[in-house]
Amino acid sequence: GKIHGLLGFGAFRDVLLTLDYPAEEVRVSAGSLPRPDGREIFRAPGKRPHLEVAMDNRHVKLLLDSGYTGRFQLKPSDGLAWSVEPRPATSSVAAGGLAIHEGGRLNGAIRFGPLDFENPLVILGGGKRLAGWHVLRHFVLTFDQKKKRMRMQVDRTGPVPMAPLVGTGLLYDPRSEGLRVVRGSADTPVEAAGLREGDLIVAIDGVPVHPRGCGDSRSDTVGQRQVFSYIRDGVRAETTVETVIIVP
Repeated sequence: GKIHGLLGFGAFRDVLLTLDYPAEEVRVSAGSLPRPDGREIFRAPGKRPHLEVAMDNRHVKLLLDSGYTGRFQLKPSDGLAWSVEPRPATSSVAAGGLAIHEGGRLNGAIRFGPLDFENPLVILGGGKRLAGWHVLRHFVLTFDQKKKRMRMQVDRTGPVPMAPLVGTGLLYDPRSEGLRVVRGSADTPVEAAGLREGDLIVAIDGVPVHPRGCGDSRSDTVGQRQVFSYIRDGVRAETTVETVIIVP
């Protein structure tokens, strides 16, 4: 539905805030959390929810970003070892302009609270380390900002596999009139469909891109066919693109 406003994390400083991803619920209650035990209760210092995670025999802090739909995002300078080498995977717009982000699969695991994510799929971002929806969806998270603590409840044990990144290979710059194609990743359906830099995608499956939500053409389902309506040199045309695995 339509978003009418935003409540920042700090608005919940005097209560317990619970993000229950499996139940798709947000709950607010009175109370406090007990001392960190390293199993269910963890330290969460700072004005935004961060968690220290173990990775490659070292520790880094990740921001738990409920607004980020991706997986893990790390820095290109982190010196990571890969089981699947990074390739162009996503695009985003920030204060510095358009950015193309590579995605790959780590050789190793990330210990995130009580769970191990084996060979996780990682997006290389600019200057931030994040954990997004594909990570957080396994948890019921409760935040006690006053005591700088966080409870992480899970209903599973053992290593957590991460699904491949599925999409069309489309990398785009969102504009008021549509999605301006930056480029299609090599050997992807977008490249095969003939879309090229400068094309303006105005509709997907007949629906204008902005009423679709965020204009996101990606899907988690391999083999989904989508009809892209685009304008090139003032002429409107259509092409059909099928989703494939971008990063295995």
